[in-house]
Amino acid sequence: MRPTMPTLRHVWSTALVAAVLLAATPALGHDVDGRFGIGYEETLTGVQGLDTSSVATPNIHAGGLSAIYHVGDWGLELITAGSVQVGASGDVPWTVFGSMGAHYNVFRAPFVNLSVGVRALGGLARLVGDAGARPLRVGSSVEAPLRVTFFSSPIFAISASVGPVIDILWGGGTNPLTGQTGSLNVWLFRGGFSGGLGFTCYIL
Repeated sequence: MRPTMPTLRHVWSTALVAAVLLAATPALGHDVDGRFGIGYEETLTGVQGLDTSSVATPNIHAGGLSAIYHVGDWGLELITAGSVQVGASGDVPWTVFGSMGAHYNVFRAPFVNLSVGVRALGGLARLVGDAGARPLRVGSSVEAPLRVTFFSSPIFAISASVGPVIDILWGGGTNPLTGQTGSLNVWLFRGGFSGGLGFTCYIL
């Protein structure tokens, strides 16, 4: 298990995100109780380039189509993605990724929400040569995002997240979500201005 400490650059980048959002011109739309939205979300697990100890490129980018439904101050979230590569020339013939999470608004202003949450993620990757030789590469992670959401209109919002991540490898090899070889890895701080970004369009 290798914990990764936050750097001053990460702290300042996160502070910059919060400052920009809080300084923006107010807009409507912070109260989303009973609303349903779809969009794109990059999870903290999917943030690459912050951890130089990674020994392999992740087979799965842990981000994709997101859906969220709000009940009071709670937001219930699903994220999913997948890929299929036709032909045998690529390293990953197919991958699939999914995430379930919940977020709780601890602060609401006329145009910005601050929430804390938890996500459970899982990923499968079938590599070239895996069939009949090695099992699927299976990886999972748990993360606790601290998320700032800015509403530019009553139906559209952008968000940025930071927080800790724990990844778990099942069955040896490398974790397809992070590229790590250890059975358990801990990051104390991932995300910030360079990652953990997303957007939501509220359609109901």
